[in-house]
Amino acid sequence: MLVKDLQVPVDHSRNPLFDVVLTYQNQEDTSTLTNNKAEILPTVTNTAKFAITLEIAPKSNQINLEYRSDLFKRKYYDKFLKTLSICFKTNNRWI
Repeated sequence: MLVKDLQVPVDHSRNPLFDVVLTYQNQEDTSTLTNNKAEILPTVTNTAKFAITLEIAPKSNQINLEYRSDLFKRKYYDKFLKTLSICFKTNNRWI
């Protein structure tokens, strides 16, 4: 196994292969139900699975960020999200 071959020290509070996850959701929800309504609801777990998880959904104008608060301070990520949102917007439209 790669982790054993690299002899990475084991820390069970972290993922051994990577710390950052980036998800880019560029498709609209095309789910259809007959005579029923469905809604996707955000899930709040208060537990970060990775050091940073960033989800970008330009068609719904959303940027979601989850991070380990024991590793990073909130003020850093508030500034990061503000800068990122400026980068993705042009004339009040998402790129």
